[in-house]
Amino acid sequence: MITAPLGEGRLAAVARADLAAVAAAVAAAPAAHAGKVYELVGEHPLGGADLAAATGASYRPGALAATREAITAAGEALPYQVPMLVGTYSAIAGGFLDGSGVTDNALRTLLGREPLAALDAYLAALRPEG
Repeated sequence: MITAPLGEGRLAAVARADLAAVAAAVAAAPAAHAGKVYELVGEHPLGGADLAAATGASYRPGALAATREAITAAGEALPYQVPMLVGTYSAIAGGFLDGSGVTDNALRTLLGREPLAALDAYLAALRPEG
C-alpha cells in the first residue's frame, strides 16, 4: 500500500539521466545557451496510482497533516526538509507540478531524442545489477 498526500495530483518528473544529458549539452556549448531559460518537465506526469501500479501496490491518498507528523516523528529529516516535503506534496496534490502550465518544454529539443520515462528510469535504478 502506498499512502501519500498526493490526492489525484501528478508530477511531471524528469529522469536524472536526462537532466544530466541536458546539463552536459548546455555546458558543452555555453554561447548557444547564454541568457536562455529552459523549462524542463517530464512528458508523462505520474500520480500515486501510477506509482502503485508500477510496483504492484495499491494507492490510498493520505492526509497532509499525518504525513508531516510521520516525517517529523521518524527523526531523520533535517529541519528544512519537513516543510519542503510537505510543500512539494501539497503542490502535487494541487495540480501545480503536472507540467500542464509549461508551454515551451525544451527537454526533448535539448536532448535531441525522446526523454526517458522517469518512472521506468527510477524502477531500473532500484533493480539489483546482475
